[in-house]
Amino acid sequence: MKQQIIDTLEKMLKENHRKSKYPNHVLYIDLEKELESINPNSLRKTLRELWEEKTIKAGRTINDTYIKLQEAI
Repeated sequence: MKQQIIDTLEKMLKENHRKSKYPNHVLYIDLEKELESINPNSLRKTLRELWEEKTIKAGRTINDTYIKLQEAI
């Protein structure tokens, strides 16, 4: 599941970069929509593990949480 989340994040970040959308990060709500097949609790738990492993960065926006890969574009 971790690799599926990482691959989806990479795809979404590259798409944002291609569209020149800045800052280049993915909102949690958009990731959750993209990965509908994953239970939201499992998604949060796995994202927490990826964050603790320093694979992803995460932080707060005004209305949501942003996520990006450590080696983001």
